[in-house]
This record gives sequence, C-alpha cells and structure tokens, in this order.
Amino acid sequence: MAAESVSSWSTSDWLILSVAPWLTFMVAGFPFAAASIHFQNNSWPLWHLGFITLAAFQSRNMINALVASLGPWLAAPMTLAAASLMIPAGIWPQSESVVLMALFGCWTLHPEMALQGLCYSRFVEDHSKLQEASRTQSLCGTVGYALAPFISGVVFDFGGWRLTASCQAAAEISLIMVVWTSPLVRKDWQRWKETARVDSQPALRRSGTFLGKLPKKVLVPGLLVALANLGSNWSYMCEWMTFAIYFRDEHNWTNTSAAGFFQMIGDVAGASLLVAAAKLRARYGRDESSRMSCRMFDQPHHLSWLLALWFLLNLGLTMSDLTLAVISQTVMGTVYVFNVQYVNEMNMSLAQSDSATYLSLQFLSQVAFGIGCSAGGYASLAMYESLGRLVPFYAASAISLCCMLIYAAYFLLRGFSLPVEGQGIGVQPGTKDQEPEESPKMSSACGQPACTEQATSQPQV
Repeated sequence: MAAESVSSWSTSDWLILSVAPWLTFMVAGFPFAAASIHFQNNSWPLWHLGFITLAAFQSRNMINALVASLGPWLAAPMTLAAASLMIPAGIWPQSESVVLMALFGCWTLHPEMALQGLCYSRFVEDHSKLQEASRTQSLCGTVGYALAPFISGVVFDFGGWRLTASCQAAAEISLIMVVWTSPLVRKDWQRWKETARVDSQPALRRSGTFLGKLPKKVLVPGLLVALANLGSNWSYMCEWMTFAIYFRDEHNWTNTSAAGFFQMIGDVAGASLLVAAAKLRARYGRDESSRMSCRMFDQPHHLSWLLALWFLLNLGLTMSDLTLAVISQTVMGTVYVFNVQYVNEMNMSLAQSDSATYLSLQFLSQVAFGIGCSAGGYASLAMYESLGRLVPFYAASAISLCCMLIYAAYFLLRGFSLPVEGQGIGVQPGTKDQEPEESPKMSSACGQPACTEQATSQPQV
C-alpha cells in the first residue's frame, strides 16, 4: 500500500516532500556546530548569540501565525527574504552584526510549517497517504538536520565562517528554486487570491476555524501537545547551542567535525527507527494483543515517555565520562526525531481532515517550539557563561520533568486513554463529555488517524 502511494507522487510532490524539507533543515541546522566557536574566536559575547536566538524564534511565531492565517504559499516570499539576509555573511564574516542578521534570517524565516501545510492539503483526502507523505517529509527534514552539523563542522574546520556562511546561502538559494517553481505553492496562492476577492478576512474564515474557534476538546489536548513540544525543544536547543563549546571546554575535545558527526548519528538513527516503526505498525498494528501491549506507548502517552527520556539524557550530558556524555548527545537526536513526528501526527489526528484546524494546531505547537528554542537557547548560553557549564543541562532536565508530569497527569487522570473506534480522543465511553460528533476520531490500530467518516451515533460500549 505504501509503495503504491509513493509511486503515485508527481515530481512536484517529491520536491515538496523530500528536497524542500531537506534543504530547509539543512539551512537551519548549519550554524549550530560552528556559531558558538566563531563567536568565541572573535571574542564576541555569547549572550549576543543567545539573544539573537531568542529574537529569531519568537519572531518565527509571528511568521507562523501569518502562515496559519494566509496559507502555505508564504513559503515563497519567506525563502527570498531569508536568502537576502544570509548572503552578506559569506562576504563579511568578521562583522558581528552581519553574522547575527544571517542567523536571524535562517531561524526566523523557516518554512517548515508552510511545507507541512502544503503536504496536508495535498493528501488530506486519504489518511494513509497523508501519513506516508508526512513521514517522508519528516524523514527528509531529519536527514537535512542530521547532516547539517557534520557538514558545517567539516566546512568550518576547512574554510572558517566565510565558507560556512556561503554554503548555507547556497542551500537557501536552492530552496528558493524548489519553492518558487512548485505547482502546490501556486495553487495555494490562487486559492488565497480567490478567497480574498470575496472575504476581507480570508485568514480567519477560509475554513471556519482559527485558535479562538477550536472546540475545547481539540484545544485542550492541543495545548498539552504544545507543552510537550516546548519541553522537548528547550532541551534540544540547550544541547544544540552548547555542545561544540561544552565538549571543548569540559572534555578538551576540539574536533568540531567529530562532534558534529555524533550529532548526525543520533538524528539518522531516529529517522531509521521511525521508518522501521511505521513498517512494523503497518504489519502488526491491527493485532489485538499488540494493540493492547502498545497502549501506554502510543497516542497520547508516547510524548510522556519522550519527555522522561529528555530528563535522563540531560543528566547524562553532565557526566564526567566523555563516552556517557556523547551517548546522551547522540540519543537526544533520536528522541528529537520521534518528538517532531509524534507531535505532527497528534495534530493530524485532532484536526480530523480539516486543513484550517490542522494549521491552527500546528501553530500552537510552533509557538511552543519557538518559546522552547528561543528561551532555551538564550538561557542555556547565559547560564553556561555566568553560572557554570553544567547548569544549562540541569535546568533543561528540570523543565522536561515538569512538562512530563503535567502532560502525563492530564491524560491519565482526566480519562484520556487510547481512542477506540467511534470515540473521540480523550473521551471515555459513558462520560458526560462524550460528544463524538464534535471530537476527532482515530482508529483502534494504536491510535492512528481513521479514514472513515465521522460517527453520527453514540459509540457502543
């Protein structure tokens, strides 16, 4: 079934589902292996790097709000504006203000949510194809994110920041070519123009929903998913912003390429495991015994386990043994990959084939992503410089634990269990909140999105 789905994709589908996310995450991840070292080499304060991270990821929330309102076609002008900010850094690499603006551009004008919107609108009519497309998009983005620190570490060791910034700008220019020639982007642009002719506020009325109009049974789980995303991204950004200087200062490990290589291994392993998990689920997902055994490890509880892993891995980075620290760094990449996909699939399940609802839920998760990345990036560098090298990881561990306790308590104590056929997420049969006609429905196969039409009668118990 998956092979038939993939073979039916057009060239434009492949470009948006594979090449575009690969380039998008390559651009975003390229600075991490070398930025902190470049700042130290030039005696620039690390808190400046932390502040631009804070400003960039908070600004991305505003960009994502526009994407959720106007549509995924905004990926086109976003890529053009980002390139205009990145190119000067390859020309003037010793100018702190130029480097900061390039970093601001690559992290703010990041079209991930727009690409997800294009994927969702393209395959929304068939949930099996949508999940296959979404996982392909996540896989390719992960490969880009994984390769970025390794390649940038090699490039930085060979040619310094000038060559690093030039390669990053080249990747962004390639992304411009993919996005601007995509029929999916042009189709969404035409859709928005057509809607704008008859509605002065097309963003809020395009599909009849935005954050203020999300049903409570969708909004509350969506907020909890966003909270889990915040905790995960705080931890990952803390590690991403500090791993290069941390290994050099704490363990006297000066090989930037090697540090980037182990960062890459974790992400690639996560992508491989994600593909393997999908194949195993497709083969055994409908078996009753396997469904019961995976209940506590699937929607919505899988995010609780990931937060617990973040708690342990942050503590692992503080170990004096370099081997344990590197293992923790590597496994973090694997956990991050699963977090990205699980958050996306939770929002797809909650959206129940409504593109506007999906974009609204993704916007919530992206806001949490921005807060986690911006606050985590700034705070980790500030704490690293002023309070000690281990303090950022202790703080990230505590935040992961708090998010896990809140998320897990809500879904366990409020009766949120594995959804069953004909039953909305988070609704126990026979409770007063049972309103299947208003809540998203998922199949019994380990919480995967159902392809059937919405139930119109009470579920049978």
